[in-house]
Formats: sequence, structure tokens, C-alpha cells
Amino acid sequence: MEWLQFRHALTQPKWQEWVEQPHEPTPSDTEAALRQFQKDTSSIQNASHSGLVIALLVSAIAGCLAMAGACSYSGNAPINLWLMLGLFALLPFALTLLTLWGLRRALRPDAPIAVVGQLALRPLLKRLPQQHLQSPVFKHWLLWKLQRLSLAFQVGAVVCFLIMALFQDLAFAWSSTVAERGTQAEKLVENFLVHLSWPWQWLLGAPSQELLSSSRFYRGGAEQSASFNGELLGQWWSYLVMAMVTYGLLPRLMLALWLRYRLAKTLLNEMRHSGDIERFALTLEPNLASTSDAANIESKLLSDVDSWQSDAICLAWQWQPKQIQSTKVLGLSSWQEDNQWLANIAPQWNASVQLLVTPQQVPTAELADTIEVIRTKNPKLDISLWLLSGPEKAAEGARKSWQLFARKYQLPFGERVEGGQ
Repeated sequence: MEWLQFRHALTQPKWQEWVEQPHEPTPSDTEAALRQFQKDTSSIQNASHSGLVIALLVSAIAGCLAMAGACSYSGNAPINLWLMLGLFALLPFALTLLTLWGLRRALRPDAPIAVVGQLALRPLLKRLPQQHLQSPVFKHWLLWKLQRLSLAFQVGAVVCFLIMALFQDLAFAWSSTVAERGTQAEKLVENFLVHLSWPWQWLLGAPSQELLSSSRFYRGGAEQSASFNGELLGQWWSYLVMAMVTYGLLPRLMLALWLRYRLAKTLLNEMRHSGDIERFALTLEPNLASTSDAANIESKLLSDVDSWQSDAICLAWQWQPKQIQSTKVLGLSSWQEDNQWLANIAPQWNASVQLLVTPQQVPTAELADTIEVIRTKNPKLDISLWLLSGPEKAAEGARKSWQLFARKYQLPFGERVEGGQ
């Protein structure tokens, strides 16, 4: 969440004015500036944290109340074993599998946010822009947080069950209208209960035949009173605890840990390729030239570039322009794929090449390597660098960064409003 907050802060106007430092930075200066920048823009983080804490408490309380309702009985009849297994073991296990099956669809950029997420994170959703809400990092983060809500519900249910088993005399039994006594259906039900305990039989063992037969509950009748053993039925509590932990808690916990791993991997990949950290650090650096020299550099670069050529080969860098048809978007695939594509196609080009970048990006070594590959494969090509901005002009800091990059690699520089002339 801190990363999304940081990226959101960089979209705010005049953020460069806040972070500019008059002295030459050291690594500690950069880290301190990042911490202070995060502190001064922490409203989004605080909103998400408070909302999640409340949602976790509500989810845990809901689990306790559900368990208390399921274990509430007068003592005249035992608690339905199927109700306990269904609500707190089998149903959570089925929902975990359903979540795992729908992950790919939920991670799509156009997928709507789950209703539970909208209720728990309403303050956060109002503060973040739409492009962040549809980012892979936010999708992974949201799904991971939703698993924590499910875990809170299950933990609340298990803790409540243990407390009630400690302070109350609970008896459990199973019944079935279909499985009549002595039929094959009754044997299937008993086998199901035995097989359900397979994951923890090494610890507690399977339910005994005596327990299974004595736990069959009938609606009244003398035969029930002869076989019904209330003290024996209390042994089901350990079976139920293991079932709730094995099928309800552990699968959801493993799914949450896996999503946490995917979130860390996706976050690291975005931090490496977004260029936002580099852009932030670049703002901390002192001016590389005096004001007059910088003006001369800007004037020279802008005057050396030719006018926009509609028949030129346009190569966009890590994003697709909306109103300009680019030949290829570089920087999104692996370096090997882009390098191979350039090696195959660049020698065939006869027109000039226009590299398209945006003010939200920052010059990187990977882009410099791409330029070098093009020049190596086709030395006769004219390559220019174009900064495409939206309705508002690019900030001075972003423009100067790209001008210095263009000067360093001897690229004519031009600026153009996307869709303009």
C-alpha cells in the first residue's frame, strides 16, 4: 500500500517543489526524504489501515457469533454434526477452492472490486485514482487483504468453539433421513466421516466404530435411548476442531501466503520498471549545470529536432500512446525479446525513428541500451526523442531530465502534446 501511496503522491501537482533539496544528496538524504515524503502523504495509508482493522474485528466477531449460534442448544438433543462440519469446515474449504479458481479473472485489469473489499476499503477507494485501483499491485494487495478477513472469521469461530467446549458440556450427533439404519447409505456416511479425518489420523486417529454407531441420532424412539451415550458424544469436539483447522483454516492460510508471495513479486517487478523511484531520486540531485547553461541546453535540443514526421517509425517506451500509432511498444517484454526484435527489424528500416516517452517516466539505462542496439544494427538511422505530454505541459523537472538524457546520447529532442501538431 505504501508503494501505491507513493505513486499517487507523484501524480500530485508541484511534488517536485516539495522534494527538491539545495544540497548534494547522500543515500541517507534520499532515504530520509522518502520517509518524510511518505509521512506527509500518509492519509491514504491511514485510511486503509483503519478500515482494515475494523473489518478484521467485525469478521472475527461474526465468526464468534456464528459459532455461538451453531453450538446453542437446550441439552435435550445433541448438536447436529453436519451443521458444524458444513458451516465451519466444508463450506470454507469450498469457498477457498472457488477463490483459487477465480483468481485469474479477479486479477484482470477490468475486473470489478469485490463487494467485501468495497465495504472494508471504502475510504481508500475514494482517495486512489482509477488507474491505481486497476493496477496488478492493488489487485494482489486487495485479494491478500480479503483472505485475512476470511482467516479472521475462521479463527474467531475456532476460538469461540474452544471456549464453549471448555465451559459447556457439548454433545454432538449426526442424523440422516436418507441413510436408514443398517443400510448401505449408513455405511457410506460413516465411511465419509472416517475418510474426512484422514489428514489428522496420525495425531488423533479415526472415529471408532462405537462412536460412529452411538452418534446416530433418531427422532425419539426406544432404540435411541438404548444406544445414545451423551458422554461419548462429547468426544466429537476434537474431531470438529481438527476439521475446522484442516479444511477451513489451513487452506485459506496457504492461499493468503501464496497471494502475499505474488504481491511481493508483482510489487518488486513494478518498482523495477516504473522508474518512479529513479524519478524521485533524480529530483534530489543538484543541478548539473547553471541556470544559463540549462537554458542553452534546452534551447539547443529543441531547435535541433526536426518537425514531427508522420511517416517516421514510432517506438513507444513502456506504454501505448492513445492517439499515435506506434510501431512497437518497447520495455514491456523481456530485454532479450526486445533485443531480438530490434536485431531482426532495425536493419530493414529506411525512415527515421522517433522514440516516444512521457513526463511520468524517467530516463533509464535500459532505454539507453535500446538506443545503442538500434544504432548498432542500423547506423544510418536518424533517431530523435519525443516527450509526449497531455493537455498540460510537462513539469520543468521532467523536461530537464529528458533533455539531459537526449544531450548525453546525442538525440534531437522534441516535445509534443499527444494528439497535437
